Amino acid sequence: NVSFVYKPTEASSVYFTYNEGEHFDSNTGGALKGSSFDEDLTTELAELGTNIALFDGKAYLGAALFSQEYTTQNSNGSTDRVFTDGFEIEFNYQPNRNLFATIGYSYLDSKRTAGFLATATSASQQVVGESWETPTFPSFLEGATFETPGCPPHLLNALVQYKFDNGFGVQANIVVTSAMQVAYNGGEYADKDDDDRRTVPTGVFLESPKLGAQYEIDLKLFYEYESWLFEFSIFNATDEDNWDLPNTGYALGS
Repeated sequence: NVSFVYKPTEASSVYFTYNEGEHFDSNTGGALKGSSFDEDLTTELAELGTNIALFDGKAYLGAALFSQEYTTQNSNGSTDRVFTDGFEIEFNYQPNRNLFATIGYSYLDSKRTAGFLATATSASQQVVGESWETPTFPSFLEGATFETPGCPPHLLNALVQYKFDNGFGVQANIVVTSAMQVAYNGGEYADKDDDDRRTVPTGVFLESPKLGAQYEIDLKLFYEYESWLFEFSIFNATDEDNWDLPNTGYALGS
């Protein structure tokens, strides 16, 4: 990891960071994937950003451009590459000891290769006299990249908190995600002669749905007394039916 920082003024700085290394993958739920310990999974990141203090230190603005490339292991042990270019900006404001507010936005242009895909078969793909077999495991044309499933291009988050002098306080925050891909939409299938699972011929393209834009609002009441902190939290206060992808490869076949 290498970083360079330049301060044009006492209240501002510009930085550049370059990082490369190795990492491990995780399974659904966040548990470490043991098989990834034997793989050379790499990550490379370059970031250019700025930090600015405003209003006599009562506000803070940070923004950054970044580009990252890393490898990830699929469910079948194959390895894919993920390429992400992005921009993020965050504004924090604390005019006094009681009030704090922050808002952040990020844009992600993320692409990846697709070495593994499980998808359910249709009746037209079945062969008369053979058993019904699903999901199948088709492959795409070599070298193709796709919009990364499960990665929303736009993300907005905001939080506001007020703490009274008697120790009681309230907090509210919201997270908004834009529509995102469910699978490798638009991918052209490639024939596989070395696989006994039925697939579809070259020239046929995958058409998958999208998850729509979603949001979640969380609320919190708290009380601080000496070294004690008591909290009562309400997650998803508006009871939204939000969706997530448990596994990119099995998104259409699970």
